[in-house]
Amino acid sequence: MNKTINTTNEALELRSHGRRSLELKLEHQLGKKSNPWFSTRILFFFPQSLAMSEDRLGRKRWYTNLRAYLRLHPPATELQEIGDETLYTKVRDAASSGYIRGEKKSKNLRRMFRLHAQRLRNAARQRAQAVVRTIEHQNQSSALENVNEFVLQLRHARKPLRHAGAEIMGSPQRSKLVRLISRCDEWTSLETSHYTLQIMHVLQKRNMTIPKACHDLLDTENTLRAARGYRSSTMNLPDDSSELLMRVSRLKKLMGSALYLDLSAEKPSTRVQDFAFAVAASVAMLWAVGAQLATWWYVGNPTQPDATPGTILAFAATAIVAYALKDRIKEGLRRWFRSRIPAWLFDRKQVGRDDGEELATAQESTTFLELAELDSKDLEWYQSSHPLDIPTNVISYQRTTHLKADRMREGQPDMAGLTEIIRFAVRPWLTHMDNLRQPIVFRDDQRAIQTIKAVRMYPVVVLIELDQPGATKQYSYRLYVSQRGLERIDRLDKEPRSPL
Repeated sequence: MNKTINTTNEALELRSHGRRSLELKLEHQLGKKSNPWFSTRILFFFPQSLAMSEDRLGRKRWYTNLRAYLRLHPPATELQEIGDETLYTKVRDAASSGYIRGEKKSKNLRRMFRLHAQRLRNAARQRAQAVVRTIEHQNQSSALENVNEFVLQLRHARKPLRHAGAEIMGSPQRSKLVRLISRCDEWTSLETSHYTLQIMHVLQKRNMTIPKACHDLLDTENTLRAARGYRSSTMNLPDDSSELLMRVSRLKKLMGSALYLDLSAEKPSTRVQDFAFAVAASVAMLWAVGAQLATWWYVGNPTQPDATPGTILAFAATAIVAYALKDRIKEGLRRWFRSRIPAWLFDRKQVGRDDGEELATAQESTTFLELAELDSKDLEWYQSSHPLDIPTNVISYQRTTHLKADRMREGQPDMAGLTEIIRFAVRPWLTHMDNLRQPIVFRDDQRAIQTIKAVRMYPVVVLIELDQPGATKQYSYRLYVSQRGLERIDRLDKEPRSPL
């Protein structure tokens, strides 16, 4: 199994997430627009033997195995800059100083604290990675100098939250803001200790002297957590390692919610589609009844006492044929209507919220097609992308994401961009596959007869169109799947193409 690595900093990356998931990673720039949008259209071309048709797969199962995530990118910040920031523990003070704006000031202030904690952690991680590299590639004197500088920067970066935590210690009111500040302080204290311990471990493995500043920082953070009664201070390692890991994970999820939007699916109204399907059923029934009425008109009434056997046989044959074709007519019209229902009549809507406030929406539509039903431009695109030489089923998936960037920027640091991750579980693709391995007998160069068990793989062509404001690009891939899941991902084009 391979993973497609984005080495050119493109806006799109297709890769495997384990063997059982296909992940599409999209990078979007927010720019200066207040409500930017991004659209992604994916065409899957499956061998018919995988039974990826609407009758065999179904729309509900398709969406059940599809997940999406939105992650915001705060501007990159150094530890020194984070330590220079001022955090307000009272909404009134933050509003009067211009630190927060907008109508929902309390929510904005809570979001600011979570963003501050998340940015501190990100900056500490990047700086710790840089220090580890200096330890591995420089002499001991330079390495220890960098470690001491890192510890000083961590102390400085922790000042705003440490002071905010001290201010709320005497607060009798346990509001949402007070509880959040204490959790931010606890999490950043744990993360600071974590990255310090990582560096100390690297120094120990290389038989270097661990600076006293590292031990002092750990002691300071341990004493602080104990004095403020944080839950993690009562957990002793290694006995309580599982409990500590769970505590850190919960705090991380709380802070990460400022960047990872909570997506909830909302099913939209299907009245237009239901009306179209009702028309299809009516036309099919009209055909069945009309054929029998026409036979009665031209051949005669089969219920009359003097009806001849020929009249009865003709009416019976017409009724059987009419009802046999009725279902085919209804299903054909349903597919025709569905393929022509506009994309804005979407199947599913996802809403991204932070602290209950809507920040992003995504509308999804899926259409099951035959190759002959493709648009001429899409068919030409497919034919130029190493098409499959076997019968295929086509699934067209479209997703349009709208962001409320003005709300994201309301009284908080400007977001540099957005990562959108769309993950397809490949389990439904594997249901109708044959045996994984098939023995093959062959003759080698020395004319000896050999046997080998070959892995049976099925090719799937994936065409992706990324439509962003001012630019539309198309990408072509071929996947290889087996009963084990994803085996390989090949890029079919060296450079993305721009449709005419």
